[in-house]
Amino acid sequence: MTWVIGRGGRIIYKSDWTSATNVEAFLRRYQSARSRRPATGGVGPYLTEQVEFRDLDRPSFYDLLERNGPRARSEFHRAEEIWRDRENP
Repeated sequence: MTWVIGRGGRIIYKSDWTSATNVEAFLRRYQSARSRRPATGGVGPYLTEQVEFRDLDRPSFYDLLERNGPRARSEFHRAEEIWRDRENP
């Protein structure tokens, strides 16, 4: 989970999975929008949601889970079983 908090404590970015490339792109857009002062008087925020895609490298992902301890890996494995059971009742 990734959160970017703006000045004043407002959440300006939230992502379920972290992608450094997406966070960097957001920060560039955010800074650009805040620095623009159009003749109309400024810019205003609005909320969006989007689905992003990422490469799935399960072996590396599981290796990283192991770094967090055996419990992290076993809990994620159990969650995968639950998700699989929900897809194939």
